[in-house]
Amino acid sequence: MRIHYLRDLALPDLLATIAPYHFRKLARRGKQYTPYTLQRFEDRKRYALLVAHLHHHQQIVIDETIDMFDQMLQRFTRRSQRKQDKYIQTNANLLHRDLHYLVDAVEALLKADDEGTDPLKAVYAVTDKKILQQTVASVRHHARPADLDAIDLLEGQYIPHRKTLLDVYQTLEFQSVLDVSPPMDALDYVLFLRQHNKRVVAVEQRVHGESHVAPLKHITRRRWRKQVYQDDGKLNPNYYELAAFGKLRARLRSGDIAVTDSLRYRDFEGYLLSPAVWKYLKDHQQTRLALDGDADTYLEGMDQQIKSLWTAFADQLDSSDVVSVNDDGNLHLLAMGSAVPDEVKPTAYQLQRALPRVQLTHLLAEVNAWTGFLGAFTYLNSSRHALGERRQRLMAALVALGTNMGFEQMALAGPYSHQELAAVADWYLREETLAQGLWQLDNFTLRQPMSRHWGDGTRSSSDGMRFPVTGNTAYAFANPKFFGYRRGINVLTHVADIWTPFSTQIISANDREALYVIDALCHHETSLDIQEHFTDHYGYTYHVFALCAFLGFRFAPEIQSLTAQYLFTVNSTSIPNVLLSLWKGTIDADLIREHWDELQRLAASIRHGEVSATLIMRKLASYPRQNQLAKALNEIGKLERTRFVLEYLQSNPLRRRVRVALNKGETLHSLARYIFFGQLGEMHERDFVRQYRRISCLMLLISAVAAWNTVYLQQSVTTLRQRGFDIPDEHLQHVSPLKARHINLLGEYRFQDSDGYSLNQLRPLRIP
Repeated sequence: MRIHYLRDLALPDLLATIAPYHFRKLARRGKQYTPYTLQRFEDRKRYALLVAHLHHHQQIVIDETIDMFDQMLQRFTRRSQRKQDKYIQTNANLLHRDLHYLVDAVEALLKADDEGTDPLKAVYAVTDKKILQQTVASVRHHARPADLDAIDLLEGQYIPHRKTLLDVYQTLEFQSVLDVSPPMDALDYVLFLRQHNKRVVAVEQRVHGESHVAPLKHITRRRWRKQVYQDDGKLNPNYYELAAFGKLRARLRSGDIAVTDSLRYRDFEGYLLSPAVWKYLKDHQQTRLALDGDADTYLEGMDQQIKSLWTAFADQLDSSDVVSVNDDGNLHLLAMGSAVPDEVKPTAYQLQRALPRVQLTHLLAEVNAWTGFLGAFTYLNSSRHALGERRQRLMAALVALGTNMGFEQMALAGPYSHQELAAVADWYLREETLAQGLWQLDNFTLRQPMSRHWGDGTRSSSDGMRFPVTGNTAYAFANPKFFGYRRGINVLTHVADIWTPFSTQIISANDREALYVIDALCHHETSLDIQEHFTDHYGYTYHVFALCAFLGFRFAPEIQSLTAQYLFTVNSTSIPNVLLSLWKGTIDADLIREHWDELQRLAASIRHGEVSATLIMRKLASYPRQNQLAKALNEIGKLERTRFVLEYLQSNPLRRRVRVALNKGETLHSLARYIFFGQLGEMHERDFVRQYRRISCLMLLISAVAAWNTVYLQQSVTTLRQRGFDIPDEHLQHVSPLKARHINLLGEYRFQDSDGYSLNQLRPLRIP
């Protein structure tokens, strides 16, 4: 394995004084150089580049191995469930027939009991005894467990991959954060038996003359005990190991087990600000948190706000234009009208029609002349900007990736070779340069007079966009609704109220969109001052509500079903009758008070960039129930969501703001699919970094189109008004700059007569 090879190199330990950003930059430089180029450097420089690259590569390989381990266990469960579904479908007719036999027999039995006649005669009168015996035997043989748990089918999935999973466990250096770790004890025992060529695991067994007792504390759930403990008192070794691997996976996700040299699976404490730094920030009032007071002040304020909203809702219910009470006494949301008045459509059509036609390449050149955004793309080694011919190749690479044409097709359509485009992409198109170029375009659009009609840069929304991929990649997942029989990736985009994207993230198939919401809000270098963020119903959890409150963002997801909205209070209070069905009780205020300082430290760690919100929220979401910090954050999230739901039920303007913001995201996704036309919209890269680069180039093209359209829309408004057209300002808020029908994305075809090639003189083949 690659991990063994990297460890055998005996790389020196990294100095603690090296900043993570500079280490990653040095590692990227080391990765880009060829062996020939490295030979030209002096020994110290070559050694530093190689050590940084290999250290970083080792961390990535370890995390990829853990992801593979996690996905393998998840795949076992999915395949077992599919096998059960197929089994039920195959035997449906047989089970249906047996069910009717049994129903007839039971009905005869019940009727005989009511009439006082002989039950056996009554049963055998409708169903022959032999048929009934065969039916019972058939049902016992074909019926699945009553709870339809497919765990008994896992063994067949596990056996072919047992060696791989044990090798992964033996290769990685797992460390328990807690005093004891039952899954590690069990797997260590399995490896011990493996070293002595023992396959069978017994409760107590002798190995080389010594008695050993198998660790059994990891088998806590009843579903596992049923499979591990056999009728003869022996243990099923496969399910013994499966139970340990399942528990290990849960402990890895929660942070109770760490992995040496991993980036994403470290000790939970290592992700947070150190106690000394946290104390310094508090003493100097530099926490940068919205909730920087004490817990009692927060709880008292929330209690008053929720009670006030209870009262206001009950008083306004009869005249509400948001909710109504149906005949069953339940609340339901009233439909909203269209956000775009009909009289706006002619105005939008006139403005869009006035936009000049333009080539995409010319559009990029013009936008660069206005903004200088191509200056954000610097050479990895020297940090110099691309100039002259190299800048033209840079634009060609951006278009090739952003339109999904790829370098090979762009080389056929343009003057630059595949090698030239690939080289400029590798040295200039990096995560930080792509983000910087995007932010420069966003800042330019924000400063334009036209954008003031759309917003002031204080609101944003996020939503997922799916792209099909070919081949197996780490982040690809199957979803028949979006990809049919293929697989795809989920891309989360953050869109500002001025219609421009400012963040892009590729989401793991195992994660919810909610985990990725906060990072983009906290860490962007635009002039946007995001204060309110909108998502659909997939984009929120209690933890997101709580962390947004700590970080100072107003979180406003769309609500679809009122009956799924649970409401909580700080203390017991009188609840309006119409909301009693939604009220679930009081929160654990003492838990919040006890962990208030740690919650603030957690939020400050995100705010100051010590840890990503995505990573820490994934850890908290995976924590076992007894983790008090995760529970305390959950309690705050309950209060924050209760306040929002009560506001949502009383404010149509709030509902409309949410819907308008999400519509902007959908419009951006439509433009993305229009621009990403190459290779039928499919992504062929298997490497995550290259997938991210291609999606980032797409977002950059969208932002450039938005900037160009914003300028020319303002020019269209001015010109049409000068010619006597009535264009009210209130109509302009509904005009989108995310239109591209006037932009030529395909290039130009040039037609001419034959240039001399005939059947007797064909074009030369591409044979070296």
